[in-house]
Amino acid sequence: MMRVAIVTPTYNRVELLERLYNSIKNQDNRMDFEWLIIDDGSTDNTKYYVQKWIGEKFLPIHYVFQTNSGKAAALNTAFAYNDYYDFFLIVDSDDFLLPTAFEKIRYFSEKFCEDNQIGALFFRYQDENGDVLRSPIDHVKIDIISTRSEHDEKFGKYDGCVGYYRRVTEKFKYPFFEGEKYIGPTVLQLLMEDKYKIVFLKDIIGVAEYQAAGLTDAGRFLRVKNPNGMRIYYLLNIKKSSKIFTKIKYSIAYNIYSNISDSSYLNISIGLKEKIIINLTKPIGYIGHFYFKKKYHKD
Repeated sequence: MMRVAIVTPTYNRVELLERLYNSIKNQDNRMDFEWLIIDDGSTDNTKYYVQKWIGEKFLPIHYVFQTNSGKAAALNTAFAYNDYYDFFLIVDSDDFLLPTAFEKIRYFSEKFCEDNQIGALFFRYQDENGDVLRSPIDHVKIDIISTRSEHDEKFGKYDGCVGYYRRVTEKFKYPFFEGEKYIGPTVLQLLMEDKYKIVFLKDIIGVAEYQAAGLTDAGRFLRVKNPNGMRIYYLLNIKKSSKIFTKIKYSIAYNIYSNISDSSYLNISIGLKEKIIINLTKPIGYIGHFYFKKKYHKD
């Protein structure tokens, strides 16, 4: 039987984490799942409450504390448990699960476990009003097997949670940049594209607060503070996109963060066409980085 871990990175979100815990307690069938909580340096009462929940013995809980390093680093910590788990489903601390979630996770994780071209499963979410969180193209009536970049170009993006098979987490980790704590969550899915696809499922298993499209100022500030994480995100998108306009858009963004960054090296090869587009968009990126630095006060 598949050994499944619900992986939750958390930082100072004990009240929301308790909501997630209660949703786990309310599962129709808890089966033999385990909850792997990676505490990314919380200074609230997270450890106290988790220890209390461990004592309640509703399900096995593995609690790991680390120095505050960001969500990607927390996920890398979780993926280090490859020898123990076969499937890692990432559920953020501000989300919670519907009562039938575990049954669906079990069914689909076992359905595709022997298919070596599948590296991950993507489950959908709804908002607190019960409405499905939708993509710009409201389409999802069937399950879709695709790479991340092909899926997003054709169908757009929507909120949900992703689970990785051990065959992925053994080979791929989130890149680490000294002094940075943020990197786009889809970077891992883009890195694995040449070897693995994702099953984008129509099934809804959880609830998330709806996030309006576009970057807020707080989100932009976060990205400006972590320029190397953004550089690798945009470079991967430049490489994977099949559309010239998208390559140009991402090249401008890549050049903006390259100018903000103190580093000039990323170990990702790209084609001649992509190199030309990046070079042609450098002037726009140079102007853009001055605007970002001034607005978001990046020293």
